Formats: sequence, C-alpha cells, structure tokens
Amino acid sequence: MTPPERCRVLIADDDEIVQAQFAMLLQRADYDVQVASSGEEALRVLRAAQCQIVLTDWQMPGMNGLELCRRIRDEHSERYVYVMMLTAQEGEHDRVLSIAAGADDYVAKGLPVGEVLARMDVARRIIHSLIS
Repeated sequence: MTPPERCRVLIADDDEIVQAQFAMLLQRADYDVQVASSGEEALRVLRAAQCQIVLTDWQMPGMNGLELCRRIRDEHSERYVYVMMLTAQEGEHDRVLSIAAGADDYVAKGLPVGEVLARMDVARRIIHSLIS
C-alpha cells in the first residue's frame, strides 16, 4: 500500500493545549501542521501558506470559526480549502449553522482519535482528488 500524499493542515484554536494535542496527532499521521490562535491569524497563515485543510475551533475571541469559514470561502475561491469545524457545540442547530457557513465537516471535541483521523483522511482524499 502506498503512503498517503502529504497535506498541510492549519489548526485554528485559541487553546494552546488543543493546538498541541492536534498538532502532535496530525504530525504522527504524516500531515504538515501550521497553527493559529485566532481567526485573523488563520487568514494570514492561509494567505502565506498552501494549507489544504483547516481544522478550526468554533469559539475563538474576535473572529469565530463560523466567520472564519465564511471568509475562507470568500477569499480562497481559486483553490479549494477543506474546512473542518472542531467544537464542543453538538446540537443539530449548531451543525446546520456550521455547514451553512461553509464547513465541510463538523467534529465534536472529545471524539475518539481514530474517528478524527478517519475524517482527516477523507479530507485528504477529497483535496487530492480535486488537484489530480
């Protein structure tokens, strides 16, 4: 079996512990990882680096994850960025708001690691099918 193609992930979360946990998890799974502590910083990183996947917290100071999704969709139409919302909000209304804002997937904090990695692999497959 061939190894998966490399993919750069941007983790946007104001919690440094969450950043570190996800960065370590994704690096072990052969992802290149960048981090941002706010929505504004995430947009700056996206403008400077080719991040194919964004894993963003919903609740951040300043620009929240929903607004970040909207801005990514508005500003990055020349190349597709897969956006995964990472949140403790688990209600149906919250999932609908997330998808309506432009998120491709919705991951509740506390999901088993295997499921998070499986969803990341789906994102990687989608991104690589779009650029092939």
